[in-house]
Order: sequence, then C-alpha cells, then structure tokens
Amino acid sequence: MRIAYISAGAGAMYCGACTRDANLARGIRRQGHDIQLIPLYTPLKDQSRSLPLGPIFFGGINVYLQQACGLFRHVPRALDRMLDSEHLLRWVSEFSIEVDPRKLGPMTVSMLEGRDGKQKKELSRLLDYLEHDFRPDVVHLTNALLSGIAPELKRRLNVPVLCTYQGEDNFIGDLPEPHRARALELVRHNATFIDHTVCPCQASVPTVEAFMGHPRSMLTVIRTGIPLPPETDRRTIDPFTIGHLSGIRPAKGLDLLIEALRILVHERGRSVKLLIGGRVLDTAFWKRIGRSVRKHRLDKHVVYLGELPPEQIPAFHARCSVFCVPSRFPEPRGVAVLEAMAAAVPVIAPDSGTYPELISAHGGGMLVRPSDPLAIADAVDKLMKSSTLAESLGRQARNRVAQCCGPDQTAVQTLDGYKAILSGQVSMRQDLL
Repeated sequence: MRIAYISAGAGAMYCGACTRDANLARGIRRQGHDIQLIPLYTPLKDQSRSLPLGPIFFGGINVYLQQACGLFRHVPRALDRMLDSEHLLRWVSEFSIEVDPRKLGPMTVSMLEGRDGKQKKELSRLLDYLEHDFRPDVVHLTNALLSGIAPELKRRLNVPVLCTYQGEDNFIGDLPEPHRARALELVRHNATFIDHTVCPCQASVPTVEAFMGHPRSMLTVIRTGIPLPPETDRRTIDPFTIGHLSGIRPAKGLDLLIEALRILVHERGRSVKLLIGGRVLDTAFWKRIGRSVRKHRLDKHVVYLGELPPEQIPAFHARCSVFCVPSRFPEPRGVAVLEAMAAAVPVIAPDSGTYPELISAHGGGMLVRPSDPLAIADAVDKLMKSSTLAESLGRQARNRVAQCCGPDQTAVQTLDGYKAILSGQVSMRQDLL
C-alpha cells in the first residue's frame, strides 16, 4: 500500500503532533508499506534517515507572501523554489512561529478555501506531485485545518482521504469573527470529501461529530503511539522535582503550576522544585510568569531550561519526580504526558480529555480537577509523603504506555482502517465527486 501522510511542520519547535506523525510513519514502514511523510509549511524537526520524507509543500514563506500580496501568487516557479529552500525555511523557523489564533484568521480561512484560497498555486503543485510522482493509494491529512486540500484530492486522485482530529476546534474557537464562523463552515464543507476521521481518544468523539459533522460510523479511535525508551533505574530525586515540558502559552497552564508551587513552598513548607522546558510561544504570558515567580520569592525553586531537542528529553525525565502539564482545554493527544509515562515518571493530569482514559483504568498517575492549583498541590504533597506510591505509579505509567500506546500498535490499527476503506468494508464517499 502507498500512503501519502501530509503533516504540518512546526519548524524548529518540538511539537507533539510532529512527534506523533513521525512515530506513526516509522511504524507503518516497519509493517512493510510504502509511506511518505510530506511536510507542509516548514521542515519537520525530526530529519533522521529512518523517516520516509517527501518534498516540502506550502512553504511557509511562500504561503505568507501569497496571503499578503497578490504579486507573489503569480511569480515564476524558480523564485518559489528559492523561497521553499529547506535551509531557508529551517533558518527562518528558528526565530518565531505565529500560533496566536487572533492573528491568523485570514490565513486560516484562505487555507481552508483550498482552490479558492490565495494559496491555490501551492495546492496545485502538491496535487501534481501526488498525481504524477507518488501516486498514493490513500492520503491521510494530519489535522482538519489541512482539509482545504481534500476536495481537490478527491476530484483529481479519487482515493480514500482520511483526517486525524487533534483539537482544531479549540484553535478555530479562538479566531475572531467573521473568520471563526467562516472557518467552521469550511471545515464542515471540506469534511464531506473526507472518508474517515481518526480520533485520538474516546472523549473526543462527540466533539468531532459536532465539529466536522461526521457520524460515529465515520470515526475511529486510535491512540497516539510513542516508542518505549530503554528502562532505567529510577532514583530518589532531592529536592522533589515537578517537571513541565510544553510550549509556553496560557492554554498549557504553567501559571497554575506556579501557584501550586507557591502553596507547597510558602504555605506547607515543602522543599520542592519546578523544572520547565519548552519554547515560549506567548511572550506576554511568559513575562507574567516571571513577575509571579519574583513576587512570591520562588526564584530558587524554578529552573527554566529553554526548548529541549528530542535527544535531551530522556535526561529531562530523569530529573523529574513527577510530571504535570495542567492544560486548560481537554487534551486530545497529551504526547508530553505520554512520554513522561513511558519513562516511568508518575504524572498529575487534569481530569479531562484523553487523561481519564489513560490513567483511570490502569493507573500511572493522579487525576485532579482542571484549572485547580490547590488540587495539584495536594497531589504533589501526597506523592512527596509516599515514595512507595510514586514508584508504583511510575511502573504503572510505563506499563500502560506499553499496553496501549506503542507506535507499532498504532500503525497496525491505522493500516486496518486504510484496508477497510480500500476493501469496501467502509464505504468511500463518491456522492460529491
């Protein structure tokens, strides 16, 4: 089977979605299938030889210029190639990637408009490549914000088109009007050209039904897969250390952890440290974090390591007594938490999104009320009082990931979905061609 797996690159930023895509592509390749991971916007962070990468399309510089100025929608291909240079895109992405929905309304709508959008030249180039060079049996879009590609994919290739949901409704919900309403309308229109949608957890199924307009018969739950790192001896860490590894923005709840740290240090007299890794995606939010740390005299208890490359993440986990990303929204994937669990680090997670399904049945951590610093502090306190409990939860965490979230398990489940559509067990949509 030939599979085109179209993934939005995050440039130099370590990205849970990109990690998921790379792990799945490797898993499918190990199963003996021809898969090509095709990056959009920027090169993927992971450039290892084991990753079957295609050319970059919708280069971020070109997409931006074509959005901003009509002249760039008609420039010669030679200039496009220069602007799409992998080295140039990688260099530019080192500086900043705009992720604020309040500033991305027009671009989001244009990309969702597909052949009617301002980047139609880029769409045509991608389709030419798929039609004449790679010729896939299946095309898999890694999120619904790429669904503007789907109508032309169906018209020109007439192959099964799948899409993975990963919380795009939260992004669209933060767009200003009128872009929010238009983007939602376009996602639902484009979804009529998608044959099947993959949901990363059972809790996301009702959301996807409402967001994309797909009935449950067109949805499949396949958990995010991550490789299991080598098992290491977990030692007692002094002082007790809370790990937080994520893009730094309000939705990920770092401010909640700072407040929990204040409670532990100043109200309960605990010797505890907060170890932070991740790229700053919201400068104003990061400045507020800094002011809060200084105001509450937590400077000696907080360590910021900056953004960590993938090869440094195991060492980060080795320094953590517990791991917590107290997201304010229901996480559909929770890759950072999964990686900590795979490293046998117990986790504290909000009781929402994917986490109850990961933790409730088999352990591996503690669920707390969402957006509640006191509940986080109580959970940390409980682990600090019982090293036996912490060790037990760490073992359970690793076992849970091994049981349900290995990349080969995810690959087999994904391939089963492709085969079901190709064999006719799941009908392919033909009504709108």
